[in-house]
Amino acid sequence: DEMVVCGGGGANATLMTAIRRQMRAMHAHMNVRTCEELGWPLKSVEPAAFACLAWLRWQRKHGNLPQTTGASDAVLLGSIT
Repeated sequence: DEMVVCGGGGANATLMTAIRRQMRAMHAHMNVRTCEELGWPLKSVEPAAFACLAWLRWQRKHGNLPQTTGASDAVLLGSIT
């Protein structure tokens, strides 16, 4: 029912118009908005996601969700170098 766009693309009016048009063509009631509309600065979500993935790796916790990615197993992601 809702798509939240994060990152620099959310500041691109042409791209956002195209995304909204395409999503509504596939799902008439789809609401497309940016993470900024939810209180998250556009440029903060990606670094936060990478920080979360790094923390998971450092803690030796699995960083993927097989049920959503189609992976056969949960695994450690990345490497500590």
